[in-house]
Amino acid sequence: MSIVPFVKSTRSSGEKASKIPVTAYLLDNLWLWAILIFVIAMVYGVWAMIESSVMHIPSGMTPR
Repeated sequence: MSIVPFVKSTRSSGEKASKIPVTAYLLDNLWLWAILIFVIAMVYGVWAMIESSVMHIPSGMTPR
């Protein structure tokens, strides 16, 4: 019986969120934020791997 008021409260909060344009815009673009965070994490991970591998290579063997 406690599920019914919870559903009603989520519906009312959803209506309020849809009335606020900024919140609706952010919710609609959540996948853009996810992709952006994923890309940043990938770039940071690759950069950390490259930096660590360059640090382990002796200075005379760096391909420059």
